[in-house]
Amino acid sequence: MRHALVFAGLALGVVITIGTACGSAMDGYDPSVPTNIVYVDGADQRGRVGTALHYPLLARITNQFGAGVAGVRVDWYLVAGRGILADSTSVSDADGMVCNTLRLGPRAETIRVQAVTALSGSPLYFNATAVLAPDRGDDPNPGVCSH
Repeated sequence: MRHALVFAGLALGVVITIGTACGSAMDGYDPSVPTNIVYVDGADQRGRVGTALHYPLLARITNQFGAGVAGVRVDWYLVAGRGILADSTSVSDADGMVCNTLRLGPRAETIRVQAVTALSGSPLYFNATAVLAPDRGDDPNPGVCSH
Protein backbone atom coordinates (compact mmCIF):
# COMPACT_ATOMS: atom_id res chain seq x y z
CA MET A 1 0.00 0.00 0.00
CA ARG A 2 2.86 2.32 0.86
CA HIS A 3 4.40 1.79 -2.60
CA ALA A 4 1.08 2.69 -4.22
CA LEU A 5 0.94 6.01 -2.32
CA VAL A 6 4.53 6.88 -3.22
CA PHE A 7 3.89 6.03 -6.86
CA ALA A 8 0.68 8.09 -6.90
CA GLY A 9 2.52 11.02 -5.33
CA LEU A 10 5.31 10.81 -7.93
CA ALA A 11 2.79 10.62 -10.76
CA LEU A 12 1.00 13.71 -9.44
CA GLY A 13 4.34 15.57 -9.26
CA VAL A 14 5.06 14.67 -12.87
CA VAL A 15 1.64 15.95 -13.99
CA ILE A 16 2.09 19.23 -12.11
CA THR A 17 5.58 19.68 -13.56
CA ILE A 18 4.38 18.98 -17.11
CA GLY A 19 1.41 21.32 -16.66
CA THR A 20 3.55 24.24 -15.57
CA ALA A 21 6.19 23.61 -18.21
CA CYS A 22 3.70 23.90 -21.07
CA GLY A 23 2.44 27.35 -20.08
CA SER A 24 -0.58 28.90 -21.77
CA ALA A 25 -1.38 30.00 -25.30
CA MET A 26 -1.09 33.62 -24.18
CA ASP A 27 2.53 33.39 -22.91
CA GLY A 28 4.60 35.83 -24.93
CA TYR A 29 1.55 36.82 -26.99
CA ASP A 30 1.75 40.26 -28.61
CA PRO A 31 -1.63 41.36 -30.07
CA SER A 32 0.10 43.86 -32.35
CA VAL A 33 1.76 41.10 -34.41
CA PRO A 34 -0.17 40.66 -37.68
CA THR A 35 -0.58 37.16 -39.09
CA ASN A 36 -3.33 37.28 -41.76
CA ILE A 37 -5.00 39.34 -44.44
CA VAL A 38 -8.67 38.37 -44.83
CA TYR A 39 -11.38 39.32 -47.32
CA VAL A 40 -14.14 41.63 -46.05
CA ASP A 41 -16.09 43.03 -49.04
CA GLY A 42 -16.00 44.44 -52.57
CA ALA A 43 -15.28 41.43 -54.79
CA ASP A 44 -17.37 40.29 -57.76
CA GLN A 45 -18.96 43.66 -58.50
CA ARG A 46 -20.29 44.81 -61.88
CA GLY A 47 -20.22 48.36 -63.09
CA ARG A 48 -20.39 50.51 -66.18
CA VAL A 49 -17.12 51.09 -68.05
CA GLY A 50 -15.34 54.25 -66.95
CA THR A 51 -17.10 54.47 -63.57
CA ALA A 52 -15.96 53.65 -60.04
CA LEU A 53 -17.29 50.50 -58.43
CA HIS A 54 -20.17 51.07 -56.05
CA TYR A 55 -18.36 49.50 -53.06
CA PRO A 56 -14.69 49.82 -52.09
CA LEU A 57 -12.39 46.79 -52.00
CA LEU A 58 -12.04 45.90 -48.31
CA ALA A 59 -9.69 43.59 -46.42
CA ARG A 60 -8.67 43.26 -42.79
CA ILE A 61 -5.31 42.60 -41.18
CA THR A 62 -5.64 40.34 -38.14
CA ASN A 63 -3.52 38.76 -35.42
CA GLN A 64 -3.52 35.04 -34.60
CA PHE A 65 -6.81 35.39 -32.68
CA GLY A 66 -8.67 37.38 -35.36
CA ALA A 67 -8.39 40.86 -33.83
CA GLY A 68 -7.56 43.77 -36.14
CA VAL A 69 -3.98 45.06 -36.29
CA ALA A 70 -3.15 48.67 -37.17
CA GLY A 71 -0.22 50.02 -39.14
CA VAL A 72 0.31 47.21 -41.67
CA ARG A 73 1.17 48.20 -45.25
CA VAL A 74 -0.74 46.59 -48.11
CA ASP A 75 0.26 47.03 -51.77
CA TRP A 76 -2.48 47.02 -54.43
CA TYR A 77 -1.95 45.84 -58.02
CA LEU A 78 -4.15 45.68 -61.10
CA VAL A 79 -3.23 42.25 -62.51
CA ALA A 80 -5.80 41.81 -65.29
CA GLY A 81 -7.91 44.18 -67.32
CA ARG A 82 -7.87 47.95 -67.34
CA GLY A 83 -8.80 50.27 -64.54
CA ILE A 84 -7.43 52.76 -62.06
CA LEU A 85 -6.86 52.09 -58.37
CA ALA A 86 -7.22 55.11 -56.10
CA ASP A 87 -4.14 54.06 -54.11
CA SER A 88 -1.12 51.88 -54.81
CA THR A 89 -0.56 51.36 -51.07
CA SER A 90 -2.72 51.56 -47.98
CA VAL A 91 -2.06 51.09 -44.26
CA SER A 92 -4.44 49.29 -41.92
CA ASP A 93 -6.44 51.47 -39.53
CA ALA A 94 -7.10 50.90 -35.81
CA ASP A 95 -9.55 48.07 -36.66
CA GLY A 96 -7.11 46.45 -39.11
CA MET A 97 -9.13 47.58 -42.15
CA VAL A 98 -7.56 48.46 -45.50
CA CYS A 99 -9.48 49.56 -48.56
CA ASN A 100 -9.14 50.82 -52.08
CA THR A 101 -11.42 52.18 -54.79
CA LEU A 102 -11.40 50.88 -58.36
CA ARG A 103 -12.46 52.93 -61.38
CA LEU A 104 -13.25 50.59 -64.27
CA GLY A 105 -11.46 51.00 -67.57
CA PRO A 106 -12.88 51.83 -71.02
CA ARG A 107 -13.65 48.23 -72.11
CA ALA A 108 -16.20 45.64 -71.14
CA GLU A 109 -14.00 43.04 -69.45
CA THR A 110 -13.10 41.27 -66.24
CA ILE A 111 -10.69 43.17 -64.02
CA ARG A 112 -8.62 41.57 -61.29
CA VAL A 113 -6.96 43.37 -58.38
CA GLN A 114 -4.69 41.88 -55.75
CA ALA A 115 -3.89 43.11 -52.26
CA VAL A 116 -0.39 42.01 -51.25
CA THR A 117 1.37 41.89 -47.89
CA ALA A 118 3.79 39.47 -46.22
CA LEU A 119 1.06 37.62 -44.31
CA SER A 120 -0.97 34.44 -44.59
CA GLY A 121 -3.81 34.87 -47.09
CA SER A 122 -1.75 37.08 -49.41
CA PRO A 123 -2.23 37.84 -52.18
CA LEU A 124 -5.93 38.47 -51.75
CA TYR A 125 -7.86 38.81 -55.05
CA PHE A 126 -10.82 41.00 -56.02
CA ASN A 127 -12.60 40.53 -59.38
CA ALA A 128 -14.87 43.06 -61.06
CA THR A 129 -16.72 43.13 -64.35
CA ALA A 130 -16.93 46.25 -66.50
CA VAL A 131 -20.06 46.29 -68.70
CA LEU A 132 -21.12 48.62 -71.54
CA ALA A 133 -24.77 49.08 -70.59
CA PRO A 134 -25.61 50.49 -67.18
CA ASP A 135 -26.88 47.95 -64.69
CA ARG A 136 -30.07 48.70 -62.87
CA GLY A 137 -28.90 50.03 -59.57
CA ASP A 138 -25.91 51.97 -60.98
CA ASP A 139 -25.20 54.66 -58.42
CA PRO A 140 -23.90 58.03 -59.61
CA ASN A 141 -22.22 58.42 -56.21
CA PRO A 142 -20.14 55.27 -55.66
CA GLY A 143 -18.73 54.34 -52.30
CA VAL A 144 -15.17 55.41 -51.55
CA CYS A 145 -12.65 54.54 -48.92
CA SER A 146 -12.47 56.85 -45.93
CA HIS A 147 -8.80 57.42 -45.20
